[in-house]
Amino acid sequence: MNILLISQPRSKGTAFGDLLSKQNSASFLSEPFTDSLNHYKNADSTTRKLYINKVIDRFNQQVFNSNKNHVVKLQPTDFGNLAQYLGHLNLQSYDKIYMLKRIDFFETACSIQLAQTMHYWGDSKVISKQTIVSLSKAVIRLSMYNVYRYLLIKKYLTENNIPFIKVSYETLPDNLKSRVKPSGLTYSELIENYYIKEDINSIFAQSFNYDTCYINIENFLQSLEKIYPDK
Repeated sequence: MNILLISQPRSKGTAFGDLLSKQNSASFLSEPFTDSLNHYKNADSTTRKLYINKVIDRFNQQVFNSNKNHVVKLQPTDFGNLAQYLGHLNLQSYDKIYMLKRIDFFETACSIQLAQTMHYWGDSKVISKQTIVSLSKAVIRLSMYNVYRYLLIKKYLTENNIPFIKVSYETLPDNLKSRVKPSGLTYSELIENYYIKEDINSIFAQSFNYDTCYINIENFLQSLEKIYPDK
C-alpha cells in the first residue's frame, strides 16, 4: 500500500500523514525531497530541473520497488511549484491520493504569519498574548500562491482522470488540530489586524474556487491593493 498526501502548508499535513501511516502500518516519508534539493537551489533552471527529475526517479524506485508500505507527504510548494513535475511522480502507481486543503484562507495566512514571526513551524511552542503581530500583505500574497499551486495539482489530477480523496483541515479530528496555540489563544487575539478577515476571505472567494479550480490571480492582487494601499 502506497499513499500520497498532497497538503497545503499549515493544514496539519504532517499530523494527518502520521495518522495515515499508523492506520496502514506504513513508513511516513514527510517532504522527502527538501534536504536533497538545498544544494541545487541556486542552480540555473535547466540544471535544476534535470536534477529534480533524477531525484524523483530515484525516489520512485525506492517507493515502488519495495515490499514496504509508504505514506508520502508532499506540498504544492515543493520544488518551487510541484505542478511542474507531476508527470514524473508516477501518480498512477499510488493506491490512494489525498488532497488536503485548509478552507479558511485568512486563518491559513494567520498561521503562516505567526510561524514566520516565531521562526517555528511545529505545534508545541506556547504563544502568549505578548505575541501580537500584524498580518502582512506579503504573507497574504504567499498564501494566495500556495492555493494557486494546490489548484494546479487538483486540476491536473482531474483532467488526467487520476482519482483522489478530498480532505480539509476543518474536518480533521480535533486532536490533530492543536493549531500552534496550546495556550488556547485565538487568531483574533494574536493578529492585530484580524478585522480585515471578512474582506480578505471575500476577495479570495471571488478569485479562487476549490471545486471548479477557478483561478484569477490578477483580480485577487488588484483587490488586495485596496486593503493594503500603502504597503
